[in-house]
Amino acid sequence: MEKITNNNEKTECIFCKDIDRAKNEEHIVQKSFGGNLILHDEVCINCNSTIFPPLDKELIRYVKKFLCWNHPDLKMKITVFHEGLGVWFDEDSGFYITARIKGKKPVMLPQLLLADDDISNFSVVIDARDKQRYQDLLDTMLRELANHQDIKIKPFLFSPSKDYPRMQPAIVRSGKDKFFIRAETEEVFEKIKTAIKKGLFIGCDYNINSNNERSNNIFYQSRVKFNFGHIQRALAKSALEFVCEVYGQKLSLKSIFDPIREFCISEYKTCRVSEGISLFTEKSEIQNDSIKEMFIKPEHHSLLIMIEDGIFFVIFAYYQKLTAIVQLNFEPLKYNVCISPGIGLFDYKNRTNKIIAMDLSPALYLRKFYTILERSC
Repeated sequence: MEKITNNNEKTECIFCKDIDRAKNEEHIVQKSFGGNLILHDEVCINCNSTIFPPLDKELIRYVKKFLCWNHPDLKMKITVFHEGLGVWFDEDSGFYITARIKGKKPVMLPQLLLADDDISNFSVVIDARDKQRYQDLLDTMLRELANHQDIKIKPFLFSPSKDYPRMQPAIVRSGKDKFFIRAETEEVFEKIKTAIKKGLFIGCDYNINSNNERSNNIFYQSRVKFNFGHIQRALAKSALEFVCEVYGQKLSLKSIFDPIREFCISEYKTCRVSEGISLFTEKSEIQNDSIKEMFIKPEHHSLLIMIEDGIFFVIFAYYQKLTAIVQLNFEPLKYNVCISPGIGLFDYKNRTNKIIAMDLSPALYLRKFYTILERSC
């Protein structure tokens, strides 16, 4: 099937279908991911510049700060120091926050962030729904630290990359009577551990208030959370844009894609559309190695279009990590021409891309698909 083009002088936006608004360049893979494949005349300025930026921002934050936190090509070297735990830098507060990775969501652990010059000064980071819950969690933490003979303390030595501020030392509660001391050097770790053993937290007084000022015994609430509705919408719009790039604008404007189109541009969320967009976790990844081998390549992001009985699916892999699968339509496409699958390989270091589809590059398509499918049979 050849790429279908729309010969009208004024082209419709593939999302809102407006004809009159000006069009501007839209990156199919977000520019912050190193993507350079661009739609030039298919997305209007309102959708691209007003609606989509907050969606893209949340997807970028999710991929870089959670899903691929330990990828060597990312600027921020976030390090897991125990199975299921990670560290995030919260730009709003300037705090480094430790969280447990549970499923696809990070759950923040209770922690005391210590001042470099005086470790008796600390800020408290606790995620709870009300002030009483904050106080109960903090009381429990301080009581356990005061009874230091009964607690287990492990070190976590970590230095952020030079592009980020110096990390605050922290005492992190990972479970009942279990703590980590997060520090940049062994010397700082030993200093904090010794202070705990000498009774730093025995009879500790504190005041809870809502200030963000970093001074003695200030309570600070922070949440490590993501807007998964925004993430789903960002993936959905990239999926439709990729279909437009591979098969043409005319196909992407077909009515079968209207539900996902509406999902992309409005806060209105139909359960059916949301349920057709799944984020992968370690436990839910595709187990078929031949599919992984088919479209995941080192130093590349990958998008794979699969069509089954007229239903379009796009599988995403950012930084070689399976990210999501998006179902674009629920009514099958009724078309009398066979539509072949397509792969997009995006080299995020060199900012180049390659689209592999039967009609665009038959030799590459056959080498990539036929040999893989033959091997999997």
